[in-house]
Amino acid sequence: MSGLLERSRKDADNAMNQPEEVKEEAENNNQKEMSSVQELSSESVQGLPMGLQIGGIVGLLLVAILLFYFKNVNYFLFAILLLGSWGAYAAGENMAGRLNRQKIGATLVVWILVAVGANGASFLIGTSKVTVGGVSIDGTNDALAVKLYGTSGTDFTVDVLFGGESRCSVTDSIAINTKTVNLPLSDCFVDNSQNYLGENASFYTLRATSGENIDEWVVEPRLMNHQANAGLVKITEVMKSENNGDDGLKQTNDAMTVELAVGIGDESVVNIYNNTGSFTARAPLTINTDYTLNIKILFGSNTAYTYSAINVNNGLSTGIVGDFSMGWVTLPGSSATSSDLTRNAFYQEDGCYTFEVTIVNEITGQTIVDDRSSLELFWEENDNRDDKKKPQPC
Repeated sequence: MSGLLERSRKDADNAMNQPEEVKEEAENNNQKEMSSVQELSSESVQGLPMGLQIGGIVGLLLVAILLFYFKNVNYFLFAILLLGSWGAYAAGENMAGRLNRQKIGATLVVWILVAVGANGASFLIGTSKVTVGGVSIDGTNDALAVKLYGTSGTDFTVDVLFGGESRCSVTDSIAINTKTVNLPLSDCFVDNSQNYLGENASFYTLRATSGENIDEWVVEPRLMNHQANAGLVKITEVMKSENNGDDGLKQTNDAMTVELAVGIGDESVVNIYNNTGSFTARAPLTINTDYTLNIKILFGSNTAYTYSAINVNNGLSTGIVGDFSMGWVTLPGSSATSSDLTRNAFYQEDGCYTFEVTIVNEITGQTIVDDRSSLELFWEENDNRDDKKKPQPC
């Protein structure tokens, strides 16, 4: 009995002492956590001055770069940015305990000298020569794209000369070390640089002026052909074979395919076919430009057939598959599934058929009508003869 009482007494003592042990353990854990937080906080505080100093230096470099490349800037805004970068650096020095009056003055002087030096260098270097680096045609904007090289902030003027006279110009400045400017062809273009033989007939010259410096560049002649003056046609007759019983197969003129070439042609040439209707003239020199085509087939003074208008951008036609800058293009047929213009779509009777090609040039606004493609057809007569007559020049 006494043993049981002793055991109960010990259990009661343990139960009373347990909360004290738990409390001590919790306090120890709290102290460890606070110590860790203090250590982290201390590390953060120690790293903050360096971060501010690095940020201030990076800010100074950015301000200097912007002042150099952009030259003419809002100086009030840049003064605020410059002061902000110096303030970050000075705050870092102060937190590290290294800031004094001498250092404040010295760092301010350094900051100002770097900014003023960068901007001054931009003005000094920016007086150098601007040179033409290349010329191309911007087909999307119908413009002469001129690439120039120079140093940041250099002002320049580009003139396009034809016959020694300025036809258009643009004034700008170099952004960093290069600049591309566009001059509308509608303002600059006067006449084609090449003739129908592909020979250079005239030249366009670019003149880039920067201060007293001048750089000139002769534009490649093929880039300055933007006036189409010829639209010539050649045809191919399509025969149809029919079983005529005892007489065998009978061939009749059923349709024709029509091909068109547009470009720079010899306007003095009248006879473009031989006595079999084959095209024998020189095809127009192809050009890469914009125009609209309206094509009619005339029988006498009457319109026998009208094609839908064809829009051509940089030589490539829309609405039909064909690139006029590459040469001959087959015109659409009388049905969506064939390039053949069927007999019943246009044919009136035997006689002279003229292809009237109207070219509306987009760059110059000039309209050219070319009706030299004219052939006499004998399809009705051919229905009753075995030796088919070929087309003849009208």
